[in-house]
Amino acid sequence: MKEKIRIGVIGCGRISLAHREACKNLIDEVKIEAIADINNKNLSRFTEGYRVPHIFNDYHKILQDKNVDAVIVCVPHDLHEKITIDALEMRKHVLIEKPMALDYKQAKNMVNKAKKNRRRLMVGQSRRYSYASLKMKQMIDNGEIGDLFRVIINFLVFFKEAPTNWWNIKKSAGELITLLQGSHSIDTSIWLFDKIPLKVFSNNFIKNFALVDEGDIFLDFRNASASIHLSLNTKPPIYEVLAIGNKGILKLSENQIIGTFHFKNRLELNNKVILESKQDPSNYTLQLQEFLDSIREDRESLTEGNKILKVMKVISAAV
Repeated sequence: MKEKIRIGVIGCGRISLAHREACKNLIDEVKIEAIADINNKNLSRFTEGYRVPHIFNDYHKILQDKNVDAVIVCVPHDLHEKITIDALEMRKHVLIEKPMALDYKQAKNMVNKAKKNRRRLMVGQSRRYSYASLKMKQMIDNGEIGDLFRVIINFLVFFKEAPTNWWNIKKSAGELITLLQGSHSIDTSIWLFDKIPLKVFSNNFIKNFALVDEGDIFLDFRNASASIHLSLNTKPPIYEVLAIGNKGILKLSENQIIGTFHFKNRLELNNKVILESKQDPSNYTLQLQEFLDSIREDRESLTEGNKILKVMKVISAAV
């Protein structure tokens, strides 16, 4: 049996619950040793049905705990850089929620700190880890649709209101939709093309939220392009990725099922279904498994921080 890696969770809001469930799914490999949040309600919700030995309001106490090997950081965007650097300086491996940081400069500082302290820094680009996404990438790389020349992503969801107050604060959230959904979609585009775009165009506006909640991003790859369409106001929600090559089309579509972070995926090649199933285990479980394996094997993960710098460069350009 593998020795368990002991985790601290910093920030116990909505997204942390997906990481908690991932830890439950990998109970033989990982243990949540401690959690921290300034909001006691978040702490109480996190510990429902899950016993945590140490509960703090100050995240520094997790970093001072020698029993903690690594941390998962789930805090507002403007705190990503500081908390990650604090953790790396205390020799903790870090899984940071997306977006990696507010901008490229902050992300670069985080990567440099990870390298200096010889710790793993992985970014939670969770949509790479679904079976459908991995299959799509494999088929593109194998040339099954020929030369990829166009990617179209519709990431259109609905929130009646912001699920957390910091989504309404510019200092904390930055350019909201570009960082929330845009970080996933830009990452997907760069990953599928396996290169960074030459030019970036962006347009967004405010419809119902305090910050930008509608956006469109166009990436110019020279004789190839990606168009990304983002919304927080679309009902019913739509998530789909079209990958168009000179020999065929792949289409990935996703539907939410029971549970906030549980999905059913469908992958089609030229309108023929080649994969359709519930994503089980969850993306977050597969992501956590990759994080744990990268620590044990002392290797870069699929979404290692230095790889996601390309994404942050494009996000900064879009902003």
